[in-house]
Parts: sequence; C-alpha cells; structure tokens
Amino acid sequence: MNKKWIGVDLDGSLAHYPQTPEGTWGLKWNEIGDPFPSMVGRIQEWLAQNIEVRIMTARVFPYIHANPSFDHALGYRNKCLLTGEVFTCADMIRVIALYTRKHIGVNLPSTCAKDWHMIEQWDDRAVQLIPNTGRTLAEEKEAEFAALHGRAQGT
Repeated sequence: MNKKWIGVDLDGSLAHYPQTPEGTWGLKWNEIGDPFPSMVGRIQEWLAQNIEVRIMTARVFPYIHANPSFDHALGYRNKCLLTGEVFTCADMIRVIALYTRKHIGVNLPSTCAKDWHMIEQWDDRAVQLIPNTGRTLAEEKEAEFAALHGRAQGT
C-alpha cells in the first residue's frame, strides 16, 4: 500500500482567494474561489500516476485528523464571519469534496495536518527550506549568484 501523498493548499494555491480591501476573507464559508487550471492539471497528472493528493487547508478543524475517534470534532461548530451562518467541520469537508469533484473529477480528502508520508506540499504561503540547514532556497540561490559574480553575499 502506497502511503505517500502530496498536499495542496486550497485558498490561494488551488483556488483564487479573494480578499476585501481591508485584507479580510471575501467569501462565505461554503464558497471557494475559481480553480487555477495549472493546479487542476497538475493534480490530475498526479492522480493519473496513482499519487494520492489531499487538500491542505486551515478550513478543516485539526483534531479530526489527529484522532479520528474524536467524533465530536466533526460536529464542532464554526460561525461564518460574513453571514453569521453556523456550520460544522463535516459540512466543510463535504463542500471541499464537492468542489474537487466538480473541478478535478474526484472527491479529494481534506486535512490541515501533514505527516511522515507527505512527500510534497504546494502552498502559496510556504517558504522552501534546504533540508537540515535552516536556510531558505532563496538565500542559497542568492549566495550562489554572488559567488558566481565574485562578491560576498549581501554586497
């Protein structure tokens, strides 16, 4: 059984993330922005290669995935900041599954947690680090560029 999977962030990575001029969330709880065709195609390619894909999003309450027997987490109540409408985590999971079925062709599972089997994470807010160094890829590239041009980094 292949446990490896790729995590794809929902808002801002797979789907457009509209914000108000104040920088606050601009959709109702059960609305998801239009998908980016490039990400949809990438996900479909992974699925065709039998690679599991999960939607990673803060929209899903964390305890559902940390402890599936924690049944009341599915019923945890949230309140939409725009409408005041109350919804559960189970409601949100269904909305995301329907969204992925409509735009990708399959119901993808959603999570807010990564584990040892996640092999990649695609996210608009992530900063890529070089493993076991604490340095960013951007810092490494900058140092490499500076070395190629015969100057110390940062000068």
